[in-house]
Amino acid sequence: MKATGFNGFMARIDAAEYGLCCRLNRGALGVALYTLLKRLFVRERPFITHQAISRAAAPLDRYSFPSGHTLHAVSFTWQACAHFPELGWVLLPLTALIAASRVVLGLHYPTDVLAGATIGAALAELGLAFA
Repeated sequence: MKATGFNGFMARIDAAEYGLCCRLNRGALGVALYTLLKRLFVRERPFITHQAISRAAAPLDRYSFPSGHTLHAVSFTWQACAHFPELGWVLLPLTALIAASRVVLGLHYPTDVLAGATIGAALAELGLAFA
């Protein structure tokens, strides 16, 4: 029987906390993975390659593929919504805005954002599998 009301909410909090350690490890894995991919692909950021694109924010490093911001936003949102679906109405638009901002700011190509989102979703599913 599934707990409802306050007890159900607390049970979901406990489940989320139980998986937190695994998720933090997936976050570290995400950082390691996108750092490795940036070094392997060595894709210059759009504002470096195309002089017509102005940089609207300072980049964290020189290379763009994949988008780490998008990776972590998607991973967090995916996992948070798995435990608290009612947060989706806030988290999904926020994640979409984070992903879009990376392109608008001239820091990433759309494919960088798509790759980051794909990796983030895969890592989130991996984290949920261990929760």
